[in-house]
Amino acid sequence: LPEAFGRRDPKTGAPVYSLLLQAVVVVLLVVLSQAGATVRAAYDFLISITVLPVAIAYLFLFAAYFRAQDRAAPAGTYQPPGGAQTARAIAVTGFVATFVTVICTLVPSPSEPDKTMAVIKLVIGAILLIASGVGVYFLGHRRAMAMRARGVA
Repeated sequence: LPEAFGRRDPKTGAPVYSLLLQAVVVVLLVVLSQAGATVRAAYDFLISITVLPVAIAYLFLFAAYFRAQDRAAPAGTYQPPGGAQTARAIAVTGFVATFVTVICTLVPSPSEPDKTMAVIKLVIGAILLIASGVGVYFLGHRRAMAMRARGVA
């Protein structure tokens, strides 16, 4: 992560920049969740926007686990009984269950007045969350590459 996220306030010890960024993101999500929705629908939106990006990350995890079975496991690594076949079955089962979770998360609340807009808000919110994570990753990666180029460990 960028160095600023680790800086702490000398008086309180709180990571000020991290807290400010989190507060801005939460306020944006709450405002987005309230746009034209009932309290119940807003609550359902906030739950969905919490589950959706995590579930998408798990899709990548299970796909990578499936793909990793094409290579020999390093010595000392856990292998399920049955080896690669069992591991592939685990990966497929996890991927399918997670995919169903993603689909169910995209179903709007019954109390939502505009179902199409609810799905659009959810997709936009998930894209923003994922994009912000990717952005933070690339900022940190760029910083690490610059430090390596300067010869700093």
